[in-house]
Amino acid sequence: MILAFPAAIFYVRPVIGPLLRHVSFPAVAASFSASAILSLTSCTTAPPQDRNLVISEIGDDRIELYLDEPPNRQLPLGGSMRLWTTTNDGSSPPRTSVVSLNTPSGAPLPGGSFFVIWEDRNYSGPPVLEPFPGGQTGAVPGIKVERRFLGELDDFPSEAGLTGSMTVARRLIVLFPEVSENRIAHVVRFGLPAADRPRSTGGGSFTENASLQNPTGSTSLQLRWNGATPLSARAESNWVQTLTSWGVPTP
Repeated sequence: MILAFPAAIFYVRPVIGPLLRHVSFPAVAASFSASAILSLTSCTTAPPQDRNLVISEIGDDRIELYLDEPPNRQLPLGGSMRLWTTTNDGSSPPRTSVVSLNTPSGAPLPGGSFFVIWEDRNYSGPPVLEPFPGGQTGAVPGIKVERRFLGELDDFPSEAGLTGSMTVARRLIVLFPEVSENRIAHVVRFGLPAADRPRSTGGGSFTENASLQNPTGSTSLQLRWNGATPLSARAESNWVQTLTSWGVPTP
């Protein structure tokens, strides 16, 4: 189990067995050296938290995420958190691609910010952390993947989803960490005929009305906004196909 405390590094010795587990924790950075070794014998577990990281824009070769939470809330990306896409291209089973979500140590995603998984036609290799250079107001934090890694989202009925969790420490209680899980779950389905859309079990609910077609080179599928607030990303009726607007709210 990986526990994330981005600013300082500790090692926790479990009660049973010699296994050392890596921990980093910002709240205690001022009190302990980054190389401190603590022998902790127990910790408390808080209820898991469902975090509102959602897909907010889908293009033919990139997908934008948005953390729909206040700016003072941050979300470390890691653990089993991942983005997947499934395209019903006639193969059996339909093609599925998976990207593990990670951010550099000490750089969690702040509430109200965007993150883009994007294809680079000139790149060949595994997914790498690299900002997306094509944002409306400049580069957007993200993960670069190779061409067609996400599948042919512009050609076939498809779905894109988020799932997974990461165990994090929230605070110290008399030197013992209180830990909890950050969980993410979201899915968007699109393309016609709607009956051919993939329907994986992960990602939670998505209310469909068969209105979303496939994205094209110049248009993307975008979550509607009411001023500075996005509408519910879990209903197809709150999505629209329009000119791309990466890294900013839908105009």
